[in-house]
Amino acid sequence: MPLVLADRVKETTATTGTGTVTLAGAAAGFQSFSVIGNGNTTYYTIVGQGTNEWEIGIGTYTASGTTLSRDTVLASSAGAPTKTNFSSGTKDVFVTYTAARSVNVDGSSIDTFGLGAAQGDLLYASGTDNFVLLPKNTTATRYLANTGTSNNPAWSQIDLTNGVTGALPFANGGTGQTTRQAAMDALAGAVTSGQYLRGDGTDVVMSAIQAADVPTLNQNTTGSAGSVTGNATGSTFGFNSGYGSVATAFGCRAWVNFNGTGTIAIRGSGNVSSLTDNNVGNYTVNFSNSMPDANYATLTAGNGSTQADPATTVAWIGTASNTTQNTSNCVIKNIYGPGGTAFDIAKICVAILR
Repeated sequence: MPLVLADRVKETTATTGTGTVTLAGAAAGFQSFSVIGNGNTTYYTIVGQGTNEWEIGIGTYTASGTTLSRDTVLASSAGAPTKTNFSSGTKDVFVTYTAARSVNVDGSSIDTFGLGAAQGDLLYASGTDNFVLLPKNTTATRYLANTGTSNNPAWSQIDLTNGVTGALPFANGGTGQTTRQAAMDALAGAVTSGQYLRGDGTDVVMSAIQAADVPTLNQNTTGSAGSVTGNATGSTFGFNSGYGSVATAFGCRAWVNFNGTGTIAIRGSGNVSSLTDNNVGNYTVNFSNSMPDANYATLTAGNGSTQADPATTVAWIGTASNTTQNTSNCVIKNIYGPGGTAFDIAKICVAILR
């Protein structure tokens, strides 16, 4: 029920103890508590005539029995919130406007319910319908936020991962989009198949590849970057090979230089993960990255061991002359003579072209 105040409301009571008081009627020149209204609350004061007993609080008026309950004690001769244990005798009971719940106005400020508020502080209603002070926060980039189920406000810092909606526009350094792909498209502008983002000396723009964008392949490359042409077929590319026209060039996919006698060992390699010594003159070259197919060219050479062909008595320099090709490896066999005799040699070189 609402809290009601009225002027010149005063009655007497003979009730003793700490319970609800029974009102005995209006004093001369005053109104009775009936003007407060049945079931409504009001601020009251009870003072024992000729004694030091008193109490100030919030009570509820009940028309039936003309009683006033003592719900909340704000101050008392017994020390709030303790109710005064009134002794026998007549007590005055009247409506008051207690200082504990008053708003005082002077020439310069308002005392906010005795909470000691300063400039920038905020007041909010707590869960118990009381005013609570939220001191100001002088830290930069703070805003007032709801803390969740309690509904109490608090000073918070902006967090882009929580509570932020919408999209940051271009004018504020954003993309105006809410997804990664849409943001990329927005930054790129017109998106055309085959073009890429490149710097034009002033801005980053979508553009086809430019001759000046192509770097020199290495320090020994002849010709100019302007003669490079794109070739999207397989893994080939075209460039001015120095033979008078632009043609397709094919690269070395793997190579290895290894010791083929005793314990085999790699001296140098590219795209070769390991070697396997299968037997005399028989080695497997294992690729780090597999070939697209087995239709590559295997170039082999070797030196360091001389073998005599018994059929012709001709000395042969051992070479890796027989191969078996797979996408993940190739098998190299050193043989000589009509009988295909296998032998080891000190240096074997293998190159894979495609």
